[in-house]
Amino acid sequence: MKSIGFAKVHIFPYSRRKGTAADKYANQISPDIKKIRAAEMAKETAETSKAFLQSQVGRIEKVLIETRNKNGRYEGYTMNYTPVFVEADESYINKVVDVLITGVENEYCIGKLTVIG
Repeated sequence: MKSIGFAKVHIFPYSRRKGTAADKYANQISPDIKKIRAAEMAKETAETSKAFLQSQVGRIEKVLIETRNKNGRYEGYTMNYTPVFVEADESYINKVVDVLITGVENEYCIGKLTVIG
């Protein structure tokens, strides 16, 4: 996990399914162990995700502005699906704009509109 540095991971503990070959395997993992392993994976993912977001600071990325959130900021995604909050206005919704990534807040990058050229 750490060496790859995933930005986001979906964690799905294995569930036995009757009639499958895996259901017949001996030494099935207990639900408690699955829960512990999923929690460990979630912790590692939080760290690698934060590191990835931090690595975006200082970059200028194209962002598709999609919506205005309840805090009045506009939300969008870069070409590699990095979530970004941007100070903008409604005229930017559904437009791709250049954004300078200036920081990280929780699970989002923070950016400001920039003019290239």
